[in-house]
Amino acid sequence: MHAEIISACSSAKEIAWMEKLAMDIDDGNTTDQSPYLPMLFIDNMSGIDWFKNAKINEKSKYIELQYYWIRKNLVEGNRLCIQHVAGQD
Repeated sequence: MHAEIISACSSAKEIAWMEKLAMDIDDGNTTDQSPYLPMLFIDNMSGIDWFKNAKINEKSKYIELQYYWIRKNLVEGNRLCIQHVAGQD
């Protein structure tokens, strides 16, 4: 689970950077006012559960503080949607 969270957080950081870039480029003249909610697809259910649930269990107690920032500010702040995608069978 730890490796999946690190990988997902790396992608989430890129998404946050792209969101900031889009805000900086926007000059206010756009007519589309619908918010863009990026989606992050993860194939590991325990990783998805960690992002959506704040409980600390035996497997998640060694996850570093920087990854909690991603969950708190992006996922709980409704700036990122996490979806499950089935891996190959």
